[in-house]
Amino acid sequence: MGLAVYNSIILDIHFPPVCYRKLLSPAVVPYNNPRATVGVTPVTLRDLEQTLPVGDRYLDSQKAVHICDLAHGLRELLDYEGDVEDDFAMTFQMLRPDEVELLVCGHPHLDMSELPKVTKYDGYTANDPTIRHFWEVLLGMSDEMQRRFLLFSTGSDRMPIGGMSEMTFKITRIDNVDMLPMSHTCFNQLVLPPYRSKKTLKQKLTIAIHNAEGFGLE
Repeated sequence: MGLAVYNSIILDIHFPPVCYRKLLSPAVVPYNNPRATVGVTPVTLRDLEQTLPVGDRYLDSQKAVHICDLAHGLRELLDYEGDVEDDFAMTFQMLRPDEVELLVCGHPHLDMSELPKVTKYDGYTANDPTIRHFWEVLLGMSDEMQRRFLLFSTGSDRMPIGGMSEMTFKITRIDNVDMLPMSHTCFNQLVLPPYRSKKTLKQKLTIAIHNAEGFGLE
């Protein structure tokens, strides 16, 4: 934006006024104060109302109506003379401590049967023998081993708050059957060779799970 202004170029972008007010807080940053507070400005319901103004030809009018309704509702609550918490059961405590723990740590209860439903394949299809053997092996493992598999393949032994349906998981084929299964935890991706038998797949997967440590093998 600064470069566009400097070069006298008009941009077809439409930020709410509060963004420009933040840019001018302060208008000139003290050069001799590296700890100066910048970009901080009071925000009011008026700023919320101006986020998606009704009738703006660049915006979805339906969204604008929802934003204006939200701003109006919040203003009504502020002006309400009774007890908002008792009368409307509105406390505005964003999260309880146990909910924060779930948000950070994920859900402690596993339902691995949901994982095949969100899995995508690269080099395989859901009906390939290797894939069918893989799910039979994994779903037949103990809860502890399933957790260790999840840790091996995703970096966490817990499910997201919404369950497995909130995950993305991918199984990619690599054609070297002498290799152990590998994982890319940043992408929830399992790299799986097409082993010739279910027994071999189980042996190789178990070795990989038991010996995984950090970003590699022990």
